[in-house]
Amino acid sequence: MILAAVVFGFLAFAVQPKDRFTSDFYSFWAGAKLVGPELYDVRRADGIQHAVSPLVESNPYVRPPYYALALWPLGQLPFPVAYVAWFVLNLCAVIAFVWIWKLHPGSYIACALFLPLGWSFGLGQDAPLLLAIFALGAALIERYHEIAGGAVLALCAIKPHLFLFVPVVLLAQRRHRALAGMLGAGAALYLVSSAMLGADWPATFMRATLVNEARIRPRLLGLAGLIARFGAPKWLLAVLMIGGVYIVYRQARRAGWLVSAAFALAVGVAFAPRAMVYDATFFLPLLLLCSPPLRVIAIGLLLITVVTPAALAAELGSIAILLLAPAWRTDFGYRSAAGIA
Repeated sequence: MILAAVVFGFLAFAVQPKDRFTSDFYSFWAGAKLVGPELYDVRRADGIQHAVSPLVESNPYVRPPYYALALWPLGQLPFPVAYVAWFVLNLCAVIAFVWIWKLHPGSYIACALFLPLGWSFGLGQDAPLLLAIFALGAALIERYHEIAGGAVLALCAIKPHLFLFVPVVLLAQRRHRALAGMLGAGAALYLVSSAMLGADWPATFMRATLVNEARIRPRLLGLAGLIARFGAPKWLLAVLMIGGVYIVYRQARRAGWLVSAAFALAVGVAFAPRAMVYDATFFLPLLLLCSPPLRVIAIGLLLITVVTPAALAAELGSIAILLLAPAWRTDFGYRSAAGIA
């Protein structure tokens, strides 16, 4: 844990420029301050961010409305204080993930040196928070609190394109109570967001994300990265995602809940229309269940090549994980995770 705190703290503070103007936390902080009808107003967000540092490039809020409401307390703090609180919150989320799943203690070292997770801290992203939410929801279902677990997993709609395959596991394993909890919580989140922006907020949210996507040139992981690299038609990804549903369904029919859910999360990253290097953090649940820490660290090094000329290695590597992970199953991970039940 101490190693993780030192490594992540170095990435979050020491390597950041003055006022941390390259941090994506600016978008979350601005969203927390703009809770209400102006949530997706790019000009208002730019004004709030430039009041801290004029060097901040346009960094609009592109998450669902209910997430901005949850982050509202951070928006009431000055940016430097809120940034420290954000770091502490994400650090605690990493620790909670390992603790909730009762993984091998070496998993703390694996997390500390898993480069995609470090990238999330360096950019001020929220991958650790989503990892902890997923871990808690999956653990509750494993412990037979299925309605509560499904309700927690509904929060993963913060980044819906990465968690699309998790409900497939619930369907395949006939976990109807968990599905009911997910649908009920999802409906509540929709109503909360509607109270903020109106019932048509999903359309507003999608417009904001598409506008943001048009202004950047992301380097993508997995199948989306390969399709972009070779200029294949984008509709091909939709066809491949149908294959992803089949792969996840088959896996869920022959394996237990926890490893199937972790596998579905990994498939979500590899098949997502948009998965950045820090999103490779969501390979961690599967990797830590199937591999010893040293191998997890090595795989993280492979995935980080998405920002180098060897980016093809990351695109192929993220797919290879799905093919090879079942063959890596050892008593190491499963013995550690068995305590969850």
